[in-house]
Amino acid sequence: MLPDEPVAVGDSWSQEMTLTTMLPAVFEITGTLTDRTDGVSTVELECTIKPLPDAPPMKIGPLSMTYKLEGTQKGTLKINEATGWFAEGEMTQEMEGEMIMSGIPGQDGEQSMPILFESVITFESD
Repeated sequence: MLPDEPVAVGDSWSQEMTLTTMLPAVFEITGTLTDRTDGVSTVELECTIKPLPDAPPMKIGPLSMTYKLEGTQKGTLKINEATGWFAEGEMTQEMEGEMIMSGIPGQDGEQSMPILFESVITFESD
């Protein structure tokens, strides 16, 4: 989520991150350094979440599950410049799509179920 080289306040950067396990997706992330005060950098993040094409299904016993999720994630991170660790932050995430299951005992073929995630993640370190 962070740039590979130094940036100044007001600078933005973009990166792509691929998650291949659990809920496979492609995250297109844009970050902007909005402030540097008292050794703390503040970064605003915006992210577009798209399905990972051709992701292998997750298997649990006889069940096979594939997720097709899209959405957004936005938030603010405060980073301790001396350590590089996140000091605090808040992220809001909204994703929707479907879970496609097969191998359900007593069911033939695939079953589809709509999914909607809405979450707020806050954290603070000591």
